[in-house]
Amino acid sequence: MCCCFAATLSWGAAARGDAVKLRSKPAFRNVTVTSFHDGRLVFRGVSRQLLRKSLAEIEWVALEHAPAFSEAENAAFEGRWDRAIAAYERALPEAKRAWLRYVVQLRMLEACDRGGRFARAVSVYADLVTRKPNAALVVAPRRPAPPGSDENAKARQTLRAALRRAPTRVVADRLRQLLFELALYDEVADLTAELRTTTAPPATTRPTEPSGIAASPALQPRQRRIGMLLLEAEPIPEPAPAHGESRAAALRASAAARPDLTSIRLPVDTFVLAAARDAFRAANYTRAARLLQRSLDYVEPSRRPPIRLLLGRSRIELGEHAEAASELMRLTDQPGTLAAEALYYVGVAHERMARPDVAVKVYGELLARDDLPPLLKARVRMALERARE
Repeated sequence: MCCCFAATLSWGAAARGDAVKLRSKPAFRNVTVTSFHDGRLVFRGVSRQLLRKSLAEIEWVALEHAPAFSEAENAAFEGRWDRAIAAYERALPEAKRAWLRYVVQLRMLEACDRGGRFARAVSVYADLVTRKPNAALVVAPRRPAPPGSDENAKARQTLRAALRRAPTRVVADRLRQLLFELALYDEVADLTAELRTTTAPPATTRPTEPSGIAASPALQPRQRRIGMLLLEAEPIPEPAPAHGESRAAALRASAAARPDLTSIRLPVDTFVLAAARDAFRAANYTRAARLLQRSLDYVEPSRRPPIRLLLGRSRIELGEHAEAASELMRLTDQPGTLAAEALYYVGVAHERMARPDVAVKVYGELLARDDLPPLLKARVRMALERARE
């Protein structure tokens, strides 16, 4: 791969042009990259036709007038993350155009995340979502360092500082979301304290925010549902409050001091649940159970059954058999095979509680089902024989 990329760079230098390599396709050579718009790199091909390709489709880019960026792309393509990150850092001051600096930061964010530099990835992410209007393109880093590490502590500190400068509620929500996930992952005891603000949001909307979200009295209840959690930029100086405004300000400060975590939802790809599954596979059932239990309240109800199943299995391995059986019984009315699998582990829990008679009944009920998958049916038959001994 190195030779292929190096050859392309040499060819591009001789032809005095840029190169764009898509995944599983030959490189576009002797092109001119002109901009980055709506998540797509825009470049003009040899036929003078403008092409637009998503950054996710692009394997690497070589720019004639950005040697550090090209070097970084080369290193990232080869998986040499330390070298890639160092080159991206050098490419930032070289990037004179705003769109190129944006691309450099996006690529550096991915390199830092994949290269074990999680705190730096979080710093780049916080800067991107704070400064760029099209922040939906920015993907939050998903590979934290080991739980409780200094790297994660530094990342959480960065996020808290960024929250204090958040220019809009949307930005604050994204920063808070990642901070909350990381606090769960690190098993921070007091999540409320971790997300507690030190500055109440201003009573009026900043001039740069879209119209329609000003903090008028009619909108205050709606804003307090989520908005009072965030850390805004320094409040704009205001005249002395009129009658009744001092109480509203006190309520805002109170809400800021006591964050309401019920509005937070973990994303589908949260690294917290990935860490719980990894802990279970590594037989670290204590950590798995803690992560799963604490995550339940912050996951959409429709996504909770698989989490409860793994939580029940973790509790069986921890010797908490009665609690496991109770947790698993809540899943027996679920559609598909999840209910059958939960019932199987209910039987296992009763076996561990030295109640083979109950386990035999559970296994017998399972074998009477017509929709039992073959592999699970084989496991149930073995368990039934074991329970009858």
